[in-house]
Amino acid sequence: MSNDFVNMLLSTIAAVLSGVFVFFIGELWKERWLDPIREFKVLRKNIESTLFFYANKYTVLKDIRLLSENDYEVYSEVSRNLRTLASELVSCSSQMPKYRQRLPRNEDIYEAAINLVGLSNNVPCVSQDDRNMCQENREYEKEILKLLKIKSKTTVNKD
Repeated sequence: MSNDFVNMLLSTIAAVLSGVFVFFIGELWKERWLDPIREFKVLRKNIESTLFFYANKYTVLKDIRLLSENDYEVYSEVSRNLRTLASELVSCSSQMPKYRQRLPRNEDIYEAAINLVGLSNNVPCVSQDDRNMCQENREYEKEILKLLKIKSKTTVNKD
């Protein structure tokens, strides 16, 4: 009878230890693999919605001499938001697992961040005589969407 009790006790201890081990491995996998991917997908969604929301601010020519103080603050906010997304994108890429499918490579994520910074530097399109800045912004946007594998078209104003 004591032998049965020892076997039952050892079985219980083995079951508890294996459960703790499986839980620990699962949490480690979630922390190292799933959470960074989930954070990237949320950030990618934020970038897409921000590009759509602010498309009228970075694709329409403005004469900087005619901007009111309120307009200038709005364009500054747009620029700051785009730059913030770029910095979040760079920090997010460093947390991403190396082996992932259907997600952009780190080089592409970094290049998208550079394009976001370029876009933020061109807000607002200030030259009435030169449409190249707005065209450049559209190209930045197109490249960001391609690099981050975003399927939607966000540009409101087409040439």
